[in-house]
Amino acid sequence: MSKFVKSSIAFRTTVISSLFFTTLKYILPVMFFMVIMRVFFITSFVVNGASMDPTLKNGDYLIVNQLPYYFFEPKRGDIIIFRDPKNQKTFDVKRIIGLPGETLSISQNSVFIEDVETHEQTQLSEPYVPAEAFMNKHMEIQLSKNEFFVMGDNRVKSIDSRYFGPIQRSRIIGRMQWKVPSILP
Repeated sequence: MSKFVKSSIAFRTTVISSLFFTTLKYILPVMFFMVIMRVFFITSFVVNGASMDPTLKNGDYLIVNQLPYYFFEPKRGDIIIFRDPKNQKTFDVKRIIGLPGETLSISQNSVFIEDVETHEQTQLSEPYVPAEAFMNKHMEIQLSKNEFFVMGDNRVKSIDSRYFGPIQRSRIIGRMQWKVPSILP
């Protein structure tokens, strides 16, 4: 083998190994970051059912961000994923309506929140609820310090806090960040 061929092979081997290690140097940290994000901060769910119509449809794919609730408390109006109160292995998606310490009244197809200081009731503005949504359940509930009242946007078809009661803060997985609409009819 000539000196030229040997140096050519050595050069190719050096280039390939250099390219391989350079690629690893950049790809491994990115892959590590993605795994950490997926395990601890970002997760995904598929909507099953019509309880959140028209906001979320059956089969919609949700990207759920777990990070905000490590630093901030959930807010009214957030669409959350939480562990089902009746079955730890399943998850539900609903909207937060009532916050810890509040008193809620449901009547006349509306939700009323009682101000903690003035005890005046204010009707909750819910533009996401269809006008034809009928809530035939009349109730009043006082939430404790770690409880949230959740409801589906489709009040007629939603099994929510009106039926299973408030959910504990510890059951909340995260907040819906993005929705990818289902391509199925």
